Amino acid sequence: MKINYKKNLKFVTLLLSALLIATVSATVYNYLYIQSTIGVEGNPIKFTTGVDYTSAKGSALGISSDNQTVTFNGMKGVNGTLTAYPDPLRIKNTNATGNYTVQVRVDGTWTSNSHIKYINITIINYSNNATLGCISLVPSGGNTTAFAGSGITMDHGVVWRVQWDIFWLSTATSSDTTTVKLRVDASR
Repeated sequence: MKINYKKNLKFVTLLLSALLIATVSATVYNYLYIQSTIGVEGNPIKFTTGVDYTSAKGSALGISSDNQTVTFNGMKGVNGTLTAYPDPLRIKNTNATGNYTVQVRVDGTWTSNSHIKYINITIINYSNNATLGCISLVPSGGNTTAFAGSGITMDHGVVWRVQWDIFWLSTATSSDTTTVKLRVDASR
C-alpha cells in the first residue's frame, strides 16, 4: 500500500487551519442567572362603605370582597334639581406605615346624556372635610378634570369620602341614564 504523504500533509494542514479558524472565531458566551421568589402583597388602598352606601348601591353587588371594586346602580337624581350623595363610599389607606400618591380619573369615557347638566365627584378628607379634588363631568364640555395634577398624597390610616353631586335638567325623564367609570390609581 502506497501512502501519499504529500496529499495527507495537505489534508492535515487544511484540517488544522480549519480548527484554528473555528477556535479563533468562536463566540464566547458568559451566562448570568437571576432567581427570584415573588409573593403577593394586598393592595392597602381599599373601598369602605359610607353613610349613603345602601341607597347608592341599589341592587348592585356593591363593594367586592377584596374591597378593590365597587358598583353602584341606585344613584338617581331628581330632574331640574341637584341631588347629592355626600358619603356613599370611602377610600382608606390601611397600610400601617406607607404613604401613597392617589389619582382619581375617568376610566375611558363616560356615557354622556343630553339631559344631564353635570356630575361632580368630589374627594374629601373624612377627618377635616377638606376638599382634595373634584372631577366634573359636563356633557357639552366633555370631561373636565380638576383633580390635583399627578395625585394627592394619602398618609397611612387616612380615610377619604367620595361625594357625588348629580344635576339632571328639567327635561330629563325616568328613562334617562348615564354611566360613569372611575379608576383610582395608587402608587408609592
